[in-house]
Amino acid sequence: GGYNWNSGARLEPGVWTHLALVIEPNSATIYKDGVPYVHKTSLALNDFYSSISIGADLNGGDRFFNGWIDEVCLYDRSLSQNEIREIMHLTRTHSAVNGLLSYYQFNEGSAKIFDREGSHHGALSGSAELVQSFAPVGPGSSKRLDLSAEGDYQFFPTGLTAGIAPGTQFPEGELCVSRINYIPSTYFDPVQKPVSPSYWIVHNYGTNKNFANFNSLLFDNIGSVSALSGDKDYGLFGRFANADTSIWSPLASSSYRIPGPDGGVEFQMVNIREGQLLISKTNADTLVVHVNES
Repeated sequence: GGYNWNSGARLEPGVWTHLALVIEPNSATIYKDGVPYVHKTSLALNDFYSSISIGADLNGGDRFFNGWIDEVCLYDRSLSQNEIREIMHLTRTHSAVNGLLSYYQFNEGSAKIFDREGSHHGALSGSAELVQSFAPVGPGSSKRLDLSAEGDYQFFPTGLTAGIAPGTQFPEGELCVSRINYIPSTYFDPVQKPVSPSYWIVHNYGTNKNFANFNSLLFDNIGSVSALSGDKDYGLFGRFANADTSIWSPLASSSYRIPGPDGGVEFQMVNIREGQLLISKTNADTLVVHVNES
């Protein structure tokens, strides 16, 4: 393809960006956060049997990446757009992945870089170093749906159901919802209340980026929801889709809750088109263990 191809894809400094490169016989496609940039060109097969360098151009002298890199995967097949959108926030450590050759999480505490899928282990070189990452990735699930009409859309198995009211605007296209099953490493403490054991990431790939509010967002399987708490005691907070800071903005208060050991809560008229979502719960939802002193 050559270095003279200008894809138009740009990285924003200080912000995590998911990148995927898909090579096919007649094209090279860069996916930036699931959005394709296609270069039509003839390309030879690359078997990846020779050594590779992550973050450096072996043919470019002093061409090095100045930034953070995490969750690197190499496949022996071309991934589809649907696959890329579904897996870009999910780690690969909990189930078999078709065609995955090598997987680097950079979670080691030494200069040794382990291949979590194969045996192509690596090592740090030059001035590269391991640092703690707060990238919005983790174990979980995802679902894509086309939202082009009114109704309730169940993003199973993420536990999120989104409602679009009659007479309002729609995304006019695909939304992808990912559920990450742990509390964000840089989460915040909303008025000393506990938070849900998961958070959600919504990407809007529709043609309408400024559709009206969601009429409702129902979150299921969020852990203990106490019958002692009130319907309006829960809060919904949001931040940008790829954010990793502790800054979350309040979006809505709950309209009702579904009590139970793995209950749910609904929010109405939520002003968000895409981004990360985190729920603040009540102190009644936590399990307190009392130990008697002898």
